[in-house]
Amino acid sequence: MLKYLLPAVALTVAVAAYAGSNDRAANRELALRGKALAEPVSCILTRQIDDINAVTPRVVLFHLKNGRTYRNDLPNACPQITRSGSSFAYRSYGRLCAVDVMQVSEPASGFDYGGCQLGKFTRYELPEGLNPRSF
Repeated sequence: MLKYLLPAVALTVAVAAYAGSNDRAANRELALRGKALAEPVSCILTRQIDDINAVTPRVVLFHLKNGRTYRNDLPNACPQITRSGSSFAYRSYGRLCAVDVMQVSEPASGFDYGGCQLGKFTRYELPEGLNPRSF
């Protein structure tokens, strides 16, 4: 009985993971349909950053503790930022600016994927009902 149960459990986990990745991909597409609320600014304060989501290799969303979201359109494509499980680090002195480079790594292994130069930050409104933590 156990020899039949383990493959069934593994298949269920694989299907659930696949469905979850499809949901995240759909939410990323939806996130691109938001709207700009103001003119771009060069910098945001690092102490205000609550979460960072890579939507595409050229679009990163910075969610602030005050509930605001800023969209950053990278000047160059940076495919490593969309890797599942990637974490982001930046070296700055209180501000993250358009000329800064954000390092991308995989926390479990410590593997460094390299850096991505940031563009300007545009205050951004996600489509209604989209949870920023859903992608």
